[in-house]
Amino acid sequence: MPTPVRQKTGEARDAQLVVGAAVHSDAINLSNFAKCSRFLGAAAKTTMVSGVVIEVVRGKTKAGRGKTDLRVTWQWLGREMDKVLALRSVRAGAPPGTTSPV
Repeated sequence: MPTPVRQKTGEARDAQLVVGAAVHSDAINLSNFAKCSRFLGAAAKTTMVSGVVIEVVRGKTKAGRGKTDLRVTWQWLGREMDKVLALRSVRAGAPPGTTSPV
């Protein structure tokens, strides 16, 4: 006897795709490794930066596959920076508590 198909009870939303949501990413994604290591030293690879989603940019790759990018405003080294990053480079929520302050 086949198992019955479960009905979805609600709409699941990806927290990264909500405009105004808090997100975080590695500091290296915002700049190059040389600049990060100049300001952060040995913590350049592990430092996280927090930001807010401004826009969700959907598009296609050269091969015709779908892709999703996020335009996010970041607080980085005392200034505000807008940057478009791929969805897989950005994580939802605030950064973990074990990062260095930036």
